[in-house]
Amino acid sequence: RLARDADAVLFYYAGHGLQFNGENYLVPVEARVEDEVSVQYETTRLNDVITALGFAKGVKIMVLDACRNNPFVRQLASKQATRGFAVGNGLAPIVRAQGMVVAYATQANDVAADGAGRNSPFTAALVQEIQTPGLEIASMFRRVQKVVYDATGGKQTPELSLSLLGDFYLNREETDADVWRAIRASDDPAVLNGFIKRFPTSFFAIDARTKL
Repeated sequence: RLARDADAVLFYYAGHGLQFNGENYLVPVEARVEDEVSVQYETTRLNDVITALGFAKGVKIMVLDACRNNPFVRQLASKQATRGFAVGNGLAPIVRAQGMVVAYATQANDVAADGAGRNSPFTAALVQEIQTPGLEIASMFRRVQKVVYDATGGKQTPELSLSLLGDFYLNREETDADVWRAIRASDDPAVLNGFIKRFPTSFFAIDARTKL
């Protein structure tokens, strides 16, 4: 309901996910996934989430840090010999809709790292890069890919599926370049010091210090 008629909607999920008979499922923390029947009633179909996002009239973004190894896969696979179903690690590829961005923690059918801290390497990178203003969403997720690849020693590469007709920005705050263009003619020490304090690592901070 919140997504209905929205100009942009973002769904973020971190936790266990699995593919079962070629379909993706998200596993709530209280779920008891023991067999084929429990998959249908204890989990949430990812396709249902995609349907909900479809109510948005604008950009639809789905971020899935749900490709982690989990005990449900092994438990279900152990019963595969007597049942006609298939269960696999990671998530299966998703057929994206027009105007949708899907970001995976790792490539399809692969398993992502949990990490040692509060967040996984993927979410930690996302939290870091989303704070950078003025990054178009594709550029932002490419930076996330690079950070995760480096952090995991090349063992994990996030994947991005994008079907947008235009640019989209999650963080529209002013960049250092935007601010510098507005103040570069100023000789006011307070203005210049304010810029240096706000953007201490900016290339333009060198110019500000030179003017001071």
